[in-house]
Amino acid sequence: METEKKSFLEKLNSKWVTPLFAILAIVYGFIFKINSDQIDQNTKNLKNLQTQIDNELRKKEFENNLKLTIYKEVKDAIEARDSSLQKATLIVVNEMLKEDTLFREKLKTVLFSSTNSKKLIAVQQKIDQFSVEQTAAPLNGFKIDVFYLDDIISEAKPRAEQIVSLLHVKYPNYIIRPRLLPKEINAQSGYRIDANQIRFESSERQIANAILKVISEEGIFRKEQPQMIMTSYSTPNYISIFVRNM
Repeated sequence: METEKKSFLEKLNSKWVTPLFAILAIVYGFIFKINSDQIDQNTKNLKNLQTQIDNELRKKEFENNLKLTIYKEVKDAIEARDSSLQKATLIVVNEMLKEDTLFREKLKTVLFSSTNSKKLIAVQQKIDQFSVEQTAAPLNGFKIDVFYLDDIISEAKPRAEQIVSLLHVKYPNYIIRPRLLPKEINAQSGYRIDANQIRFESSERQIANAILKVISEEGIFRKEQPQMIMTSYSTPNYISIFVRNM
């Protein structure tokens, strides 16, 4: 009887208990794996968050240091009473604080309170006027801007106006404008014009060549014909002409 009972328990163990433990082990292992993966993911998320916070703090620190540096430049420029230095500082304020309108305007107000305020305000007006003109042109239609540089404005402006008149005749449906290119804008990346130029995209080459032909045939420039510059950045239906000298 005892042998039969033992045999029965052994059979029960082999048929149910052992597989049950195996199943429990598998389930436990699966749960442990899920928990372990979740912990790993949480750890990664925490590290990513920490990295993001560190980057934001470093960016904020850089911005604050930049503001302090520019503020010091403004303060030094006013104390020096040097109009050239103040003008250069005004350009720095406009360029370096493009995204911080409030702080930029405060520093400009400080600069405009200096003894050279009239000259600085005149410079700022030219910068502002250029920005307004950049966004004032209608979106539809082909546009041609004829820029004249103000470093030799007496020579460049009449030629620019002559080019505008010629192009109005050739392209009566185009938007064609004479525009001043202030020194302060020309100093920026993307401009830095030091010669007569026609800038265009590859799709506008035919029109650009036609413009060059008109300019050459009319003898606008006696010494230096415009350089043909194909740009890589996209400005659809837009050609810019830069007039610097003869």
